[in-house]
Amino acid sequence: MILDFPEKLPSWNQFFGRSHWSGRKPLNQRWRLLLLEAHPRKDLFRAPVEITVTVYSTHPMDCSNICFKPLEDAMIGKILRDDSPEYVRSVTLISSKAKTKKEERTTVEIFNGPSPD
Repeated sequence: MILDFPEKLPSWNQFFGRSHWSGRKPLNQRWRLLLLEAHPRKDLFRAPVEITVTVYSTHPMDCSNICFKPLEDAMIGKILRDDSPEYVRSVTLISSKAKTKKEERTTVEIFNGPSPD
């Protein structure tokens, strides 16, 4: 499954800059809405899955600074059964250059990973 979002994910700095949970709530709600627009139906994956997240930005951020958590949490119960290791085997974060602000976006690829050993 490939999901395309018209916005780039926030950085961990932006996410934790809103130190209290109530400051992060609008960000989480925004990604829930974007997920609903990108994938309106419930479609739970069999576990475990592997996820690749690519963020296209005019100012690419460090891969380790990409905050996938708001979107991952939005996927629980809609695409993912849970975000625990039992259900999500791996998450790969990729930062890529967008030429213009209009091209900034996030792409998420989800696929069933290999069977557990």
